[in-house]
Amino acid sequence: EFESGEDLTVLFPDIKYFLHRPVIEDSSLCRLHELQDGTYSIIDLLTFHDILDLRKKLQPVEEDNNV
Repeated sequence: EFESGEDLTVLFPDIKYFLHRPVIEDSSLCRLHELQDGTYSIIDLLTFHDILDLRKKLQPVEEDNNV
């Protein structure tokens, strides 16, 4: 959900998150036209998702010191 509580698919119906996630989260992985023109296979797309998931897991956990 978006900050306003609205589902992003309602706000942006043309964005297919699974396909467009690499461009949304890290545009250095690929370009939009490459996802649409067959430059990358579905296996490549799955690998992009794995890379983004791994990066997220490797981010240091921020401690809340304002308790």
